[in-house]
Amino acid sequence: MSIKSEEPEQIKIVLLGESGIGKTCLYNRIIDDTYKNYNPSTLGSDCKCKVKNFPKYQRDLQLEIWDTAGAEEYRALSKIFYQKAEIAIACYDITNRKSFDELKKYWINNLKEAVKKDIIIGLTANKSDLFEEQVVPEDEAIQYAKENGLFFFQTSAKQGTGNTE
Repeated sequence: MSIKSEEPEQIKIVLLGESGIGKTCLYNRIIDDTYKNYNPSTLGSDCKCKVKNFPKYQRDLQLEIWDTAGAEEYRALSKIFYQKAEIAIACYDITNRKSFDELKKYWINNLKEAVKKDIIIGLTANKSDLFEEQVVPEDEAIQYAKENGLFFFQTSAKQGTGNTE
């Protein structure tokens, strides 16, 4: 008699934010722990799955991760990719003020309109390795996250820090 193994639960995760802020680098780091200094702009979206073990919960989860385009000409498509998402990684570049302002003004609102249900959102300060060039103060981002019920993370796709859990 064989025992059927339980299929891992699937969780849809979307990365969102302006173009050029390192979403694709973060995506590649999460999926296969690689980093390329240059990635062409994402056209539309890219999706990959990864099964990850979470010992704390004694289970595997299949992460369906969507890297979405940040360029303005693709904004109309973004709501399509957000549907059925359970987690969002809302990214900005700590050296790019506009990326943080647009996240607050457009991306998070657009996400909430598309999903129309509770969704876990991580406000993600990317490029933390460039702290000497930081123009978005960490305390400002933390305050925004608190006021809006978001989780705050600092990441560096280049160094592979802050993005594995």
